[in-house]
Amino acid sequence: MVKDRETGESLADLVHDDQQVLLVEGGGGGKGNRHFATATNRAPRFAQKGQQGREKRLKLELKLVADIGLIGLPNSGKSTLLSRLSSAHPKIANYPFTTLAPNLGVIVFDDEQPLTIADIPGLIRGASNGRGLGHRFLQHIERTSFLLHVLDIHCPISGDVLRDFFIVQEELKLSNPSLVEKDQSIVLNKIDLGPTAKKGIEETCCSFKGLGYECLAISALTGEGVEDLRDFLRDKVLPSLIPGRENGRFEEGYSPLR
Repeated sequence: MVKDRETGESLADLVHDDQQVLLVEGGGGGKGNRHFATATNRAPRFAQKGQQGREKRLKLELKLVADIGLIGLPNSGKSTLLSRLSSAHPKIANYPFTTLAPNLGVIVFDDEQPLTIADIPGLIRGASNGRGLGHRFLQHIERTSFLLHVLDIHCPISGDVLRDFFIVQEELKLSNPSLVEKDQSIVLNKIDLGPTAKKGIEETCCSFKGLGYECLAISALTGEGVEDLRDFLRDKVLPSLIPGRENGRFEEGYSPLR
């Protein structure tokens, strides 16, 4: 994104390979000394000055382009999940704000189009106003096609998994109302920790389904449920990205090269 630093006006949105845009015009060129050469003065030592060009102060913003965005509160296991789903190796540690910049990974399927996935640094209440790692990372979510909301079912920060969910949703809405309208699903992570009853996990999933969100329970650390999540993402996200693809399979006779 290219913006006018003085007015905040958006001047260009560069999203395609080899895309070019003229932002500031240069002044007209002056005539060089060769233009003034004559038979008696073959090497004149003067030239015409060019016209002064325009000046503009610009602001450049990078927004990651990904198919899937991992969102959630700090320490919910997003980086561990990214390393499970892809070959990415983000920094992983048992403390909040381990991820200081968005990480990108690629989910590869057999004979399928790969999916890019972005791990967005943990959001906290007030992130839209700059708290924690601030709103500068929320802008990366604008480029994703699908959001995967990762929640720690064992140790929710607010004391309740649903409340944790709404904390992040509120920050998305405050940053850009269109973000909460993106297609998103829920991942209940860390089911390997503690005595969380299977019935409790099922009830939490039912609560999210009642809100209109598909929900899966996994352990990013042990890998439990991760393959089911990969299959879910393939069948959920790929059809929306590739025309002519239904239920995770290409229609007969369809060619993505057309």
